[in-house]
Amino acid sequence: MPNELKGASDNNYMSKAINGVASLYRFSSNTFFAFMSVPRAFIDTYKIWKNPEHFILNDLYGRAKKSSISFGDIGLPSSCLPKLVLVAGSRSNVLQVADYGEKNGDTAARALFADVVKMTGIKTIANLQGKEASEQRGKLKPHITGELSLSNAISVTQEVFHRGIQKWEYDKSFQDNITHMIVNILGQTVYSIPSVEMKYIPLLRNASSLLFANDSKSQKFKETIKDMAAMNDDLLARHGQDIFNSENYIKDQVTLDGTETSSEQIKKVLDTRGASGLLVEGNLSGITMVAIAYINLQTEIKDNLLAELQDYQDTHHEIKQRALLDNKTFPYLDSVYKEALRFLSPHAVLARKTSMPTTLKIKDGNGNMSSHVIPRHSVLFSPIRVIHHDPRYWERPECFNPSRFSKNSEANSGYADEHLFPFSIGKRSCPAVSGFAEVVFKSLILESLKYDIKLDQELEDIPVNVMHAHWKKEYFTKEIKFQYTTEVVRNNMRM
Repeated sequence: MPNELKGASDNNYMSKAINGVASLYRFSSNTFFAFMSVPRAFIDTYKIWKNPEHFILNDLYGRAKKSSISFGDIGLPSSCLPKLVLVAGSRSNVLQVADYGEKNGDTAARALFADVVKMTGIKTIANLQGKEASEQRGKLKPHITGELSLSNAISVTQEVFHRGIQKWEYDKSFQDNITHMIVNILGQTVYSIPSVEMKYIPLLRNASSLLFANDSKSQKFKETIKDMAAMNDDLLARHGQDIFNSENYIKDQVTLDGTETSSEQIKKVLDTRGASGLLVEGNLSGITMVAIAYINLQTEIKDNLLAELQDYQDTHHEIKQRALLDNKTFPYLDSVYKEALRFLSPHAVLARKTSMPTTLKIKDGNGNMSSHVIPRHSVLFSPIRVIHHDPRYWERPECFNPSRFSKNSEANSGYADEHLFPFSIGKRSCPAVSGFAEVVFKSLILESLKYDIKLDQELEDIPVNVMHAHWKKEYFTKEIKFQYTTEVVRNNMRM
C-alpha cells in the first residue's frame, strides 16, 4: 500500500467529509415545515445544505471562539443526521480530533476517506488506524528519516532543481513546473522512480482537486481513476528493475519467495500501485511554490536569506542536513519554512467520524476545562488553516511574513506554538515532519536564491475558509534570470 505518505498526512481529502455531510441534509417540503418551529435548527440545516464548507469553517468557527467547541444544530432527531462538531483553540483540543479512533478503536473514524481508495486503487494509511497504520508508518520511516536518507534527499533536490531550471517549460504554468520538481524528488528518494514526465503532472494535480471536490460519482472522476492506473502501470513497468535494485518504499510492499521470474517480479510491483504515492506532492509543492513566489516578490526576504548565508560562510565551508534541521543555524530560513506552512496550511482541516459516544475535554479561550459528550454519528472537525489565519493569534495573518517567527523564540523551537500545527498533530501527524519535508523545502529555497524568477501577474489572495487552499489562477514565468548575487551563493549551494 505505497500511498501511505499521502494518506498519513490526512491533508487533502477533508472536503469529502464536508461535502458528503451536505448530501445528507437535502430535505423535502414536509421536513421544511417541521423546522419552522426551531429557528436556529432551520437556519443551520439550510446553511449546511446551501454551502457546508462556509457553514463549518465560518459559522461554526465563529461560535467556537469563546468555548473552543461548537455544534451544528439540526431540526431532526440526532439519529437521523450526523451532528457536526467543530473543535478549535489549543493544541490539546486539536489533538483529540486528530487522534480520534486510535485509542477507542472506533472503526468509523476514517470512513470519510473512502474516495482515496477509489482514486488510488489501494487502501492507504488514511484508511487505516491503530496497529495497521503504525506498521505502515514504520515501513515508510527509513526512507524519509536518518542521516543517509536526508543527505540523499538534499543531493537529489539540488540535482532536480538544477535540471528543472535548465529545462524550464515556459508554456507550462509555474505551478506545473514546481510540481514537476517535487514529484521527481519524491519519486527518486522514496520510490526509486528515476523520472516522472511532465505529461503526468496535470493528472496528479487534477486527481487531488477531484478528491477535494468530493466528486467520485462524476464521469471525470471515473476517467481519472483509469488515467491514474495507466500512469502507475507505465511508470512501474518501465522502472521495475530500478525499484528492485535499490531500497525504497515500493519494494518494501512486495513479498518474494525467491522463485519469481523477472516478469513475475514486475507484476508484483505493478500490483502495489506504488506510483499512486506521488499524490503526496500536493503538500510539499504547495508550500514551495508559495515561498519561492513571495521570496522573489519581496526583496527583503531574499536579502535576509542571503545575509544569513553570508554569516554562515564566515565559519563554515559547506551546509549539511544537520544545519538545515537546526533552527539556530539558519533561523531566518527556518522562519520562511514555518511561515510557508502557516500561510498555506497543507493540513487545512482535520475530520473524523464517530460511531459511538465519546467525551472531549476542551480548554476554552480563558484556559478553563470542560467536558462535552459527543453523540454517535457525529463528524468532528478541526479547522487548522482557519486557526493559522486567526488574527487573535497572528498579526496580519493574510501577509506572508517570515519575521513573525524570527521575533518569537518559542515559536522558533520546533512547533511549540500553541496555535501552530501545520503537519497535523499527535500519532497521525505527517511522517515527513521528522525531517524530509524540511530538508527538501530548505534545499529548494537555497537553490532558488541563485535566480530571479518573475511571474506574469500579481499574486492573488488565497481564501482562508476553504478546504483546498491554492491559487485559482495559473501563473506563468516571464523570466528566470541566473544571478550570483554574492559569493556565498556560488560557494555554498552544493551542500
